[in-house]
Amino acid sequence: MKNILFRIEEITHNEGISISKMETIIGASKGVLSKALSKNSDIQSKWIQLIMEMFPMYNAEWLLTGKGDMLKSSQSGEKSEIYGETPDIHASVLEKQAEYVSEDKRYIELLRETIQSKDQVIKSKEETIAIQNLLIKTLKEENQTKKDTLEAYHTGKIVVVNQNTNDKE
Repeated sequence: MKNILFRIEEITHNEGISISKMETIIGASKGVLSKALSKNSDIQSKWIQLIMEMFPMYNAEWLLTGKGDMLKSSQSGEKSEIYGETPDIHASVLEKQAEYVSEDKRYIELLRETIQSKDQVIKSKEETIAIQNLLIKTLKEENQTKKDTLEAYHTGKIVVVNQNTNDKE
């Protein structure tokens, strides 16, 4: 990816724009390209595709492999007309951005639904835990009462009287 990133940077120099402006043009979040350049890391193929769509005068083979001329042969020396003179490209960028925003909104809604579902599960588990804790407390109290009774019996504090009413005389 380093070579592709280097060539993307060459496009920005040739166009007289910043990496930040390139990110805006292709509808990428701020830092998508600049961070990849600074960290020498990969970028998603969709960004390369969008660069080729927004800057069609550049040779795709050159961008991907470094082979061939930077510009398509009929367009040597020309710069892109992205900034106002080609509203179709600008509209295309806005449409792509709107698609991404729409996808992000759907994803966010799915995440909200998942969170809500998980919250319900958590609430149910908390209720179960509360019931279990109450049961444990009750059982401990009963156990302590039985221990106290047994201890009192062994120490003689409690005398068991056998009152058998069926005694034969």
